[in-house]
Parts: sequence; C-alpha cells; structure tokens
Amino acid sequence: MVLIQLCDVLTGLTQARFNGEDRIGPAKLELLRHLEEALGHPVQATNVAEQKFNVFEIQPRGMVGKMAGYPPLLKLADEAAYRARFEAIYCAGAVRTFDGIAVRFL
Repeated sequence: MVLIQLCDVLTGLTQARFNGEDRIGPAKLELLRHLEEALGHPVQATNVAEQKFNVFEIQPRGMVGKMAGYPPLLKLADEAAYRARFEAIYCAGAVRTFDGIAVRFL
C-alpha cells in the first residue's frame, strides 16, 4: 500500500509539472521543487532511449489543447449524487475493457 501511495505522489508531482505551476498548491509545489533539487534537473519529458523512468508527453494529432471526443465535465448536486451515479454505472455489473476483459467493482 505504501508503494502505491508513493507512486501516486510521484505521478501527481509529474502531472503538476506538466500542467503548469499556476495550478499547483503550495505543499505540492514545495514537494516538486524538493524532488527536482534531488534529481538535479526539472521533471520533464524524456527521450525514449533514456534508461529507467521515462515520461512520454503524448499529443495525438488534432487534440493539442482540446478535449475533443470527451463529454463535458459532470456536475452533480452533491457527493451522494456522484456516488449513486458511480454505483449505477460501475457496480451494477461487469464493465468491459477495450479488449473484452470483464472488470467488477464491489
């Protein structure tokens, strides 16, 4: 569980760097600066040939700066409404992945 949490923190710091400092809270910004100081360079996209940990910045053609193909963000009344919607969609039965694997949320 600790490893997953560490991965979440590192992933969050990486996405924060790619989304811009103006969207980062002070605690995350301090962690990001500490990480970059320890690394000796900023968190940035890497060359595919680089060893160990690669970060790929993917920008599909025609999608740069757009949310094309995605519905608008969902805005419901309260937390209970979000939970009810989640349970209705994801907990009522199996959800199939693109390759046909059934996934169930309990």
